[in-house]
Amino acid sequence: MRELSVVANIPPISSGNITDQIEDLFVRNPNFPSVAIQSDDEWRTITAAQFRAQVRGVAKGLIAEGLKAGESCQGHGMSGHLQITRFGTQGV
Repeated sequence: MRELSVVANIPPISSGNITDQIEDLFVRNPNFPSVAIQSDDEWRTITAAQFRAQVRGVAKGLIAEGLKAGESCQGHGMSGHLQITRFGTQGV
């Protein structure tokens, strides 16, 4: 296993929720390569703008299904897609 260390691009969350961090990164640098998603044997990097769009899409779908702010749901998925679902539920 390889270890990779990088300087944090986003400071620790001290108020609000995780979606505030997504919005902040999008505003500061929408082209920042923020998430790597593995599909099959390849990794694909998506930008902060692409990640935000996917998270918002999940949030809209959850709202359309009746999820309300403060409610929880369980998502099943693989790799980065599950992470997008987690962020999407925070945006409801």
